[in-house]
Amino acid sequence: GIFSQYDLASELLAGLFSGCAIAAPMAFLVLLASTTNLIVAVYAVLSVACIVFCVLGFCKSAMDWDLGIGEAIAGVIVIGYSVDYVV
Repeated sequence: GIFSQYDLASELLAGLFSGCAIAAPMAFLVLLASTTNLIVAVYAVLSVACIVFCVLGFCKSAMDWDLGIGEAIAGVIVIGYSVDYVV
């Protein structure tokens, strides 16, 4: 029913934020180990954060979408693609 959809949406939102919390430090550590350059690693992680914020911000401001089930799934995909693109 409606309660199971609420539970699913809350878990997907939690997954989105935990994905951000895991992806940023891991990308930073991988970049720091592979480039051995702190400045490049910081700029790359900032690029990933800016990509995610811009895409989700566009969805909220221009399209007037609330962060629901579909947007949470798309947000996780955006995190993955932005890490792949930057790294």
